[in-house]
Amino acid sequence: MSMHMPERARDAAWAMEQFRACEFATLSVNQEGAGPYQIPLCVVVSGEVIYFHTCLAGKAGELLAKDSRASLSAVTWTERDPEHFTLYFRSAHAEGTVHEVDDYDEKYEAILRFGAKYLQNDRVPCMAERIAGGRARVYRFTPSVMTGKEHTAP
Repeated sequence: MSMHMPERARDAAWAMEQFRACEFATLSVNQEGAGPYQIPLCVVVSGEVIYFHTCLAGKAGELLAKDSRASLSAVTWTERDPEHFTLYFRSAHAEGTVHEVDDYDEKYEAILRFGAKYLQNDRVPCMAERIAGGRARVYRFTPSVMTGKEHTAP
């Protein structure tokens, strides 16, 4: 399916930069027979993958264990233009698969990235060690499709 207003389309590298910059993203997963289930998440990027974390128990983990397919979206900037009845924005959308990270070192590195992005303090290594040791679940989102979209003032 082609994008409406293709001049606003941005490539996968641009979209990945939006995921890198966003304050949060929204993950949509399949909820059998009940439609999509959406979860707002903090995300970090490492290479071509996006990491997020959840608590040990909860609906997101249950659903991902049944179906690893998911989509992720983020908006990094908006500006209203009431005179033209429009909204300017930068956004990214990805589709792919999600897998829980079992490797301690990969988990630890992902949590260090979360700390650097969201906490920026000296407690990050301690927190990373606790989470990588089993205090939360860390997931890897591997995109198979990634697009960006940007609408800026003329």
